[in-house]
Amino acid sequence: MFAKALLEWALSSLSAEKFKAALSKQQRKERFFEVHLENVIKEPTKSLSKILEFVGLTQHESVFELANNLLQRDLTLCTGVENLNEHHQVGVNEEELLAMAGPDLRNLIYQHSYHM
Repeated sequence: MFAKALLEWALSSLSAEKFKAALSKQQRKERFFEVHLENVIKEPTKSLSKILEFVGLTQHESVFELANNLLQRDLTLCTGVENLNEHHQVGVNEEELLAMAGPDLRNLIYQHSYHM
């Protein structure tokens, strides 16, 4: 199940990148906001402030307090944002990603996915 979820996440990421690439520079500012979990964990107040501003919601101190209290700050198992480009495979498309998944996982996804 973890492998299926990981592949679904990767396909969703590819879809978001396609959407972003189709937008003009101005549309990207207005319609696209990229959130990195690592940043939210490292600096929850700063990250949430930017998210709330992007979606046009009022900022409340209680939201920041809750986030600071709930978010785990141990990033030992996460890759820092500054290192993501080293590991990012440039030019991978959906077909190549599905090929990497192998036939058993592909069959599982096709059997249980409504959008593929």
